[in-house]
Amino acid sequence: MTKRYKLLGYISPLSSSAGFITPVFEKDSILYAQKINDAHKVTGFEKIHIDKLDIYDDMCDDYVGIGDYAIYSTQDRKLKISSGDVNYMKRYFKQNLHDYIDSPFFYRSISDFCQYTLPEYSGCITNKHYLFRKVISNLVPAFNKHNDVKLKKIENPSNKFNVYFQGSNSNDVTILESKHKNLSSLYKNFLLTAIEKNHRIKEEKTVRETLELDISSEILPYWINEKTTDYRTIRSYLVTLLDEKYKNQEAKKLCDTYHIVPSKPKTPHGNFLYNKEELEWVSSFNSKKISYENLSFVIFVTSLISKSAREDLDK
Repeated sequence: MTKRYKLLGYISPLSSSAGFITPVFEKDSILYAQKINDAHKVTGFEKIHIDKLDIYDDMCDDYVGIGDYAIYSTQDRKLKISSGDVNYMKRYFKQNLHDYIDSPFFYRSISDFCQYTLPEYSGCITNKHYLFRKVISNLVPAFNKHNDVKLKKIENPSNKFNVYFQGSNSNDVTILESKHKNLSSLYKNFLLTAIEKNHRIKEEKTVRETLELDISSEILPYWINEKTTDYRTIRSYLVTLLDEKYKNQEAKKLCDTYHIVPSKPKTPHGNFLYNKEELEWVSSFNSKKISYENLSFVIFVTSLISKSAREDLDK
């Protein structure tokens, strides 16, 4: 009969930060940790010697034996524990991955675990890339506070394009507000504030290049009204363009001369979602000078600002 080990609690190397934690098992009053292979299966249990657990799980009734799927565990910044096998945790992380964009190194470990990357981190490969995003993310809460950045719910917006990209009820819209006139001004002021706080930020090629952009007039569609467009829809517009940039990069590897005709996204019933204006907007953007990496950084900054504002709204 296979010996089974009871999940008793966790060892956490972190005090209040989000991160993976180590599940600890008990058998005959002895504590154990799992040995895990590349298939995420338990190959054995190793005795561990600790004075006490960092976190006890009194309500848990999970037992694991050799050959079972291993248990992975994490805690968020509110010390909420999430625990399960590889399939459960991948689903959980993908559903909540956006919540970790302001914790770049934990995000990186989750992304590697899931083999899934958000647009905000497209092109991030080295530790330097993640460290740079960590520096940027640390500056957002104070910036939002000093610039009155808030999310505001509005009713009955007259913007039909919300439904094309967001797929949500256009009568339920939350907009991003600040003391700045539009998203482009908000974005530029954040970067200027970041440079003022840390002069080395200006040395980053991405920062120098995106400072020259006017998001509202050079990237976003001319037909949208930022004051009545859901902030998640604006992100969807940006991600649509990032996808086109990616297609361009892949096509360029195949031939020197090419022309991209954007494919039309379909509804579950097969109806096209793009209209003529939207196709012209996506196609024309292919000729603009902004790079794939820079556009990803624009999405990262705007998502960070929106996330911080959302957390304030939920308080």
